[in-house]
Amino acid sequence: MSEDFISINQLNLRNKSVMTIFKVIEVIEEPKEVISKRNQEKNNVAVFKVADETGCINLTVWNEIIEQIVLEQSYKLVNGFCSAFKQHLTLNVGKKGKFEPLNSDEKVIGEINLENNLSEPVIQRKNEGKRRGQPRYQRKDPDDWSSLDDVSVRSADFAARKKRRY
Repeated sequence: MSEDFISINQLNLRNKSVMTIFKVIEVIEEPKEVISKRNQEKNNVAVFKVADETGCINLTVWNEIIEQIVLEQSYKLVNGFCSAFKQHLTLNVGKKGKFEPLNSDEKVIGEINLENNLSEPVIQRKNEGKRRGQPRYQRKDPDDWSSLDDVSVRSADFAARKKRRY
């Protein structure tokens, strides 16, 4: 690959202006119509699996780009970006992205690597698993109930102060 283009195994969530070359392998999600939350417009979206010599990833494309895609053909993506969708890494074309087939004089991808699928691992968000509004006092040790007595005393004290106000 050219030094300007990055390979698929180098993609991560921090990539905002991706230039890469890949081959479209299969259709993951058939084109479907969705309605934009922002402006209530109808759009078509589809997901394809794309790969190069280093790995594979899911590619999300919108509207007229869907019709351009032919399976087993190589393409060039300029100014794409990576994001997490349903906790999986995804490559996106985006509004400012350019998606075009490779010319015959450009590098064609031969062997592809399907073993290194970057969309397989689940991406954990920063605050995932942390509920909002968790109890202020929690037991550190499940067998230690002494801290619970302290909580009930504080709760009773709070209830008593609340009654005095009214």
